[in-house]
Amino acid sequence: MENLSFLYPPVYLIICAAAALVITLVLYYKNQIIPTGKRWQQYVMAALRFLVSFSLAALLLSPFLKYQTSTIEKPVIVLGMDVSQSVPVRMNSSQVVQYQQGMESLAADLSGDYNIHRFSFGDGIHEGFQDSFADAVTDITQFLDYVYDQYNDQNLGAVVIASDGLFNEGKNPVYGSKNLKAPIYGVLLGDTTIQKDVRIENIYYNEIVYLGDRFQIQVDVQADACLNDQTSLQVYQIDGDNRNRLDQAPIVINRDPFYQSQNFILEANKPGIQHFRLAVNPVNGEESTANNYKDIYVDVLDARQNILVLASTPHPDLAAIRQGLEKNKNYQVTTKIFGEPVQVQDYDLVIFHELPAPGKSIAPILQTLNDRKINRWFILGADTDINAFNQSQNAVSISTQIRNTDEVTGVLTNGFGLFTLSDNLKQFLVEMPPLQSPFGEYTTRAGSTVLMEQVISKVETTYPLWLFHADEDIKTGVLAAEGIWKWRLYDYLNHQDHQLIDELIDKTVQYLALQEDKRQFRVYLPKKIFRENEEVRMDAELYNESYELINDPDAFISIFNAKGEEFRFTMDRRNQQYTLQAGFFPEGNYTYRASTTYQNENLTFTGSFSIQPVQLEMYNLTADRSVLEALARNRNGTVILTSTLNSLADQIRARQDVKPVAYAQSVTQPLLMIKWLFFILFFLAALEWFLRRFWGGY
Repeated sequence: MENLSFLYPPVYLIICAAAALVITLVLYYKNQIIPTGKRWQQYVMAALRFLVSFSLAALLLSPFLKYQTSTIEKPVIVLGMDVSQSVPVRMNSSQVVQYQQGMESLAADLSGDYNIHRFSFGDGIHEGFQDSFADAVTDITQFLDYVYDQYNDQNLGAVVIASDGLFNEGKNPVYGSKNLKAPIYGVLLGDTTIQKDVRIENIYYNEIVYLGDRFQIQVDVQADACLNDQTSLQVYQIDGDNRNRLDQAPIVINRDPFYQSQNFILEANKPGIQHFRLAVNPVNGEESTANNYKDIYVDVLDARQNILVLASTPHPDLAAIRQGLEKNKNYQVTTKIFGEPVQVQDYDLVIFHELPAPGKSIAPILQTLNDRKINRWFILGADTDINAFNQSQNAVSISTQIRNTDEVTGVLTNGFGLFTLSDNLKQFLVEMPPLQSPFGEYTTRAGSTVLMEQVISKVETTYPLWLFHADEDIKTGVLAAEGIWKWRLYDYLNHQDHQLIDELIDKTVQYLALQEDKRQFRVYLPKKIFRENEEVRMDAELYNESYELINDPDAFISIFNAKGEEFRFTMDRRNQQYTLQAGFFPEGNYTYRASTTYQNENLTFTGSFSIQPVQLEMYNLTADRSVLEALARNRNGTVILTSTLNSLADQIRARQDVKPVAYAQSVTQPLLMIKWLFFILFFLAALEWFLRRFWGGY
């Protein structure tokens, strides 16, 4: 104890003493507390009363103690063990056991003088030493960053890293260790001898391609100690238990070490997640073939949209529209004449050419389109039944008494923003030959957006020529004229291609064919291809009739593997959504079905994902001593072999910079927080009361 201080001036202690004296005199001065007692008994009880009263009054001044404490902090030694799959490949079972026992012995030997913290690392950081070597990747930098974050403000004495020096994730650990101030010791595992080995080093490819595309796969093949050997590189497509070879390339190893890149061009001819295997045949005398192949997964998206062109009669416009759309590989165009059998519910957009027409009602077709929320595009002509057309859509109304047509051209309106047109197309539209538009008075209805207005006999009107309308979940387009085939020929006449008019048709169809997802229940995955060391996460949303997010009912997900085995989960609620951490899955293709019940209606959502194997650890099996040596050299440590692991404890003890640290600390403690002081005052007060009663007082 160095000092006793008060929150208030110490002079107030005189007042406390005076108050305690007054209380004592009131009770004991000239009062015969003990009728037959001796005077010294009065003095004892008065002294106790004064002491307790004074102490209680003094505590009201908030006294506190100031004193110094010192602590001795042992150095912290962090032991990190690499538990990735590559470590035991070039070690026999006895060497692995000897190494594990050596690390435990090192920890036990140092535990008396140091604080020992054991970790295992690979694709993550694990407390303690793990017995198995199961991590599919190695990230040494992640471990070094973790040590820095956890022990930078402590007396970190040394870091011991037992590894083969191979890393395949994160940045180079030589640069990731610069923040650490403690020495780093390396324990080299595995075998640095170069063995005969041919392997697939890297594969470069797009994980997402579109149906019908041709995509490239680049394969890097590397070989060591295989001079003058020959092999071949093959690419297979895997479908369940079936394996179909798609292509192959011979490889002649004419140098040591050997490196060669080979490209394959494949076709995405099947939608969904496709499984491919790249494999290089082993050479004679090759020790390990685990790195001779690698599996990849490619998500082939079927982004094609089905377009139906339904016409009243054959017309040159049909060929012009079809040829313009078929240039886009994402459109599948079907042309039908009214009366031919067709399932309109199978299409994303229906183009009506001169329909409805007299005697050709499209009311049943429109009812199906409305029920399925399928968008439509009307192209008017001389054969169009105007009255029936007015009743078929809400974009424009045409008032006419006669069936006749006008020759019209178009002028772009200002402020159109549904999509953009190129400057060349905007300039060229004013030159186009006239189209044939039904005669009458045109009235644009609310909710319509006009792209072009009619120009009749060089007079600009407010009559719409090309317009769009959005009504709830349905989009409608109207071209109030026929003869667009003329524009396409005129475009070719001036530019030797149809690029500008095809752009206009394509932009129109792209806007109309785009469907918004209005499903009340939806499931989202961050991606469709996961690595086997990645946790599969799913999120889901449920909307009410006002499209507000809710998560009142339970949501369930069943995941099925290729064998049909089912894994059931209940999704967690988070905010107004659902989420699921489904965990880790083995390699393969999976489908899922999510379901919930809202207002007595069963809502479901289905999808698929794939798990891709992680084969990084098998690429290179030769231990890399240079990484550990660079780490140790930069941090004043050394690299040792597992056979000399028992000498590492003595090396650490011999260092003068790995010593305990004494910390002095100033402590301030209020007396009111000292429990034993309360018991002393309570004892003195109780003693006074006991003596007064014992000696016959009141």
